[in-house]
Amino acid sequence: MSFRLLLLPVWIATLSEVDGDTRPALVNGQTVRVVLGSARKPHRR
Repeated sequence: MSFRLLLLPVWIATLSEVDGDTRPALVNGQTVRVVLGSARKPHRR
């Protein structure tokens, strides 16, 4: 059996937009590639 250990720095963030929406984001620290999720409206009660 053989394996390789691969350590990738990954940043997880939540972006807050001016209109109050939030958007999840993932950043690969090795390739600096960013993936943004869809915007979510805040829950109003």
